[in-house]
Amino acid sequence: MREILKRVSVDLFDKRIFFTSFIPLLISAFLVSGFFYIFHEILSLFSTYVVDHIPFLDDTSSIKTKLSNASGWSAYYQLLISISMIFVGLIADRVVEVINDKYYHLKKRGFGSVAGSIIISLKQNAIFYILLFISLPFLFIPYLNIPIHLALWIYLIKEPLFYDTLSLYANKDEYKKLKTSDKREILIWSAIGASLFFVPLLGVFAYIIQLLIFAHFNLLRLYKLRH
Repeated sequence: MREILKRVSVDLFDKRIFFTSFIPLLISAFLVSGFFYIFHEILSLFSTYVVDHIPFLDDTSSIKTKLSNASGWSAYYQLLISISMIFVGLIADRVVEVINDKYYHLKKRGFGSVAGSIIISLKQNAIFYILLFISLPFLFIPYLNIPIHLALWIYLIKEPLFYDTLSLYANKDEYKKLKTSDKREILIWSAIGASLFFVPLLGVFAYIIQLLIFAHFNLLRLYKLRH
């Protein structure tokens, strides 16, 4: 685990990875900001409506105003996370290639494609937002909202990260074997990756860090499987 984290901290500042990932993150921020600028009033009304219907909250206007504002920023952040995940998925192959060339030197036997990455990301995003909407009342409860957020983010990132880091090099047989083994370690790494979203400064770059973590984790396991 330490070796993977050490390599990730170095690779994050690799010029090829940094500049390749910077553009999709910039596009994501631009699109989400534009969306919120256009639909600001509708989203503000919706957040106010949600806060007004929290059953355990007393009718204190100052608290409701603060929660309404916080929910607006939370919605912006959630959307930025999910959109950046889709756009980074477009260049994930290049990032994984850099990691493979530096450390593992595996031959490509993959079955994946950019279209496959987008489809998986869109599917996970759709289910994520459904689950997020269902759990909205609980996200305003202190202490309970943290594990709920973590569980939702783990669900959002785990499947796309697996596909993005393995589908270029692993064949379908190898992919299935690696996906069904080491489940405890997979969950731990997913939780570590998802927890980065709690750090605002890292949140925007979190999916790149998660991609690097899973690239090392999965390519190392693929290397051991083949040798």
